Amino acid sequence: MEKYSPFTQQVYPDTVSSARDMTEYLLHLGRTDYVGLLYAFTDTGIERNALLGLEWDRRGILWQSHSYVAPVFSKNVETEMTRLVSTALAKLKETGYRTIVVAMEQVRAP
Repeated sequence: MEKYSPFTQQVYPDTVSSARDMTEYLLHLGRTDYVGLLYAFTDTGIERNALLGLEWDRRGILWQSHSYVAPVFSKNVETEMTRLVSTALAKLKETGYRTIVVAMEQVRAP
């Protein structure tokens, strides 16, 4: 049995298999380096980032991630941890990474 971080809680039961499927797809395409991940800074997004990262590290994929917070939650105050989608995309573009995985989700106002 594979071991995942004890700090990762599973929000959805299929996230581990989704991470494996995404990894297999990237490997099938020959994308093993310079993979950028854009994810929502939510419980689900953080989980996706952690699981994809663990799987990609395990399979030797060079990657980095950038998060965003929906404008409804950031209250127009943008910091490194609460950036808008456009800012996160701009930061990701600056890296020069050529394969971008976007893990967006529907976010509702509290």
